[in-house]
Amino acid sequence: MSSTKARRRQQREAESHLARLLLGELAAAQGIALPQADWSPRGQAPHHPALPAGFYVSIAHRHGHVLVGLATLPLGLDLEYRNPRHAHDLDARIAMLPLDARERLAEASHLSETERLDGFYREWVRYESGVKIYNS
Repeated sequence: MSSTKARRRQQREAESHLARLLLGELAAAQGIALPQADWSPRGQAPHHPALPAGFYVSIAHRHGHVLVGLATLPLGLDLEYRNPRHAHDLDARIAMLPLDARERLAEASHLSETERLDGFYREWVRYESGVKIYNS
């Protein structure tokens, strides 16, 4: 594994660990004890066996930023950053989106490349958040 890939993996591991710590703090503020060791491992949807029925969690992390939520309704969080390199294969990325999202972006085909890329990220975050809600 290259040193760059190893650093990215370490960063993702650290972000995931921090997210679970933050979720524990949010839960503690509600009087719920969620020991760090009992969280599901990274790469799986966040789950804790001590989380009471009717509570839901969501995690998103990227590039050193972590976003967490604890709620009494299903929630889905996602976090993305604009990557100018994605502009060169934007149409292929848009093709990965659900039909309704592709249709919304097709209506905005007159926009600049930067505005289309921003639109793609909005739709991608909407999609990813929905997947997380559905799987909670």
